[in-house]
Parts: sequence; C-alpha cells; structure tokens
Amino acid sequence: MGNVLCGGKDRSKGSLRILILGISGSGKSTFSKQMKILFTDGFTEEERLSYVNIIRSNVLVGIKELAEQASTNGLEIQEKNRKYVRYFKENNILDLQLASKNILKKVNSLWDDAAIQEAWEACRNYQIQVSQLDYLMVNLERITSPDYVPSDDDIVRGRQRTAGAYATRFNAHKFMWEVIDVGGQKPERSKWLTIVQSGFTSMIYFAALDEFNMESSEEPGKTKMEVSLEVFKEIVNDPDNFKTCSILFLNKTDLFRDKVTTKKGKTEFTNKYPEFPPFLEEFTSSFEEKHKMKKPDDKELFYQAALKFIENNFRQLLPENQELVVYPTCTIDTNQIEVVFNAMKDHIFVERMKVSGIRF
Repeated sequence: MGNVLCGGKDRSKGSLRILILGISGSGKSTFSKQMKILFTDGFTEEERLSYVNIIRSNVLVGIKELAEQASTNGLEIQEKNRKYVRYFKENNILDLQLASKNILKKVNSLWDDAAIQEAWEACRNYQIQVSQLDYLMVNLERITSPDYVPSDDDIVRGRQRTAGAYATRFNAHKFMWEVIDVGGQKPERSKWLTIVQSGFTSMIYFAALDEFNMESSEEPGKTKMEVSLEVFKEIVNDPDNFKTCSILFLNKTDLFRDKVTTKKGKTEFTNKYPEFPPFLEEFTSSFEEKHKMKKPDDKELFYQAALKFIENNFRQLLPENQELVVYPTCTIDTNQIEVVFNAMKDHIFVERMKVSGIRF
C-alpha cells in the first residue's frame, strides 16, 4: 500500500507531503489505498496477491470476534455450532486456512447462527477489528476460490494494522504528493512527534463518526470518539510540533447514518449527548430559514444535525483564530473520495501559498 517512510527533510519545491493522523480504525489507511487507486496505476498483481491472506484472515478474525462477543454477552448459540465456537476460540487464526472445506463449513454455519447475527448487530457499539465482515461474507465464495485475486473494493475493505508510517506517492495536479499514513494505536501515537519532525506540508486528522458510542479497548470507560477528541485537542494545542491542523475528515458517514437514523440509534445519541436535543431544535429552525424549503424527512434531518453537532465538538477545541476545513467522508467510496480530494487540494494549495508569503 506504499513504501515504508524514510526520514529526511529534503523535499522538492514541487512536492506536497501530507500527514494523516487519527486513532486506530478511523480510516487513514483506507484513504491511502484510495489515493493509490485514483492517482497511480493501481495495485500491482503482486500487491493484490499479498492481500489474499490478509482478507481471508479478516474473515476468520471477524468470526472469532463474534464468537467471543456472543459468549461474553450470554447469547444462545445453536447446539450444533457450539463446537465451532470452541474451535475458533482455541485455535490461532494465523494457523487456519479459510479456503479449506472444513474451515469454510464452520464459518458459514456460525455466520448463519441467529446468536452470531445478534452479536454482529451489537458489535456496532464495540471496538472490533473487522467492521466490513458483512461485505466479506457476501463475497465469501469468491474470496475462497482457488484463483482469487482481490479487487480494489476488497483491498479497500481489508483490515491491516499500520505500525510506524507508510508513504503513498503519486503525481496529481502538477505536484508530487506524498501521503504519510501513521499508525493510530496508542503505542504508535507516541511515535508521532518523531515522524512530524521530518517535515510536512499539511495535516489531515481522521475521526470515525460511528464511534460516538463505541467503547475504547485502549482506554476503558471512554468511547473511541472521546479518545479521538482528546488526541485532536493535544495536536491543535501543540503548534510548535504539529504546526496547524487545518483539515478534519469526519469519516464513516455510511455507518454513522445507519446507526443514528434508527430509533435505537437516535436514543443512544441523545442519551450520550444531553445537550443535543436543543441543538437539534435550533438546527431544524436554521435549516428551514436558510434553505427556504421543506425540511428533509426526520431521519435525514437527525443525521445532518448529529453530524454538525460532532463537527462543533471538534471546532470547540481549536485555539482562537485557527481555521478548520471539515469534510464528511466515506473512505470506502472511491468516487466520493475523488470529489473530496479535489476540494481538499485547493485548500492545501491556498495554505501553501500563504506560508510562502503570497496573499490574495
């Protein structure tokens, strides 16, 4: 998905070095993959084949996670599947071959179990490694075929932990771009300072919207969104090391929309943020006045208001007079990311010219 990052400040005047930060699971690596798809010749045959084991192991990790969640929550697994639950809990996933008929039978049987499906729905509120398991299961027959070569969509959804920093380099809009994907797990965040000291043009912070009620495995007692806000606050209030963070990607709009437009999701959001109901009322009035048109349906209005509410939570952490451009994103959507990139690059160009002393 790119090259291991090498240090050094020797940068061409025609190059733009973009640093992307955020806690684990926020979508940084997916964005880097999209840059490769959009602005290079794409993934080589060798790179595609390297994802075969990653994607297949994602399925096994996901099934094991669900089996563990079902057991933890006391969900009633069908008797015929209990031995399969024990099997995945007791065996090392890395030693298993998804494409074997024996393993495939176990995976399919568990996925069809009502308790596992219930655990899957509940896992939307927990920090899990494989959030795209439903996509992988729909494509399981293709993924386990002997001649399987991962597609772009498969690779975009493949989950692999980023350790250290990786660079995706490409030419676009008369510049050489270098997008640096930095690991977001807590141990990796301690390395950010060393990485930023090698110099960068601009910084993008990623936050996953659907994590507003997702318990953090790194910091028990906090949601992942709370951790993300804390990390963002540290960055924007440390200008000596991080300069400014002028771009925020509020990612996973698809999962967020699905979550907050259900009856249960609306309740969870308002319970999490007691100050949201008056905000929603004000947002609704403002929307009607601004657009001079019939307001959208209640689900869409709630989604738009919840999105703006979270954006404001980030903006409130900014030092005085610091600008922030916010892009709601769905990094698994290649077409949308192309649109977002084109808008974002204009902002980066303007910021670069300001640093160079050019004013408008």
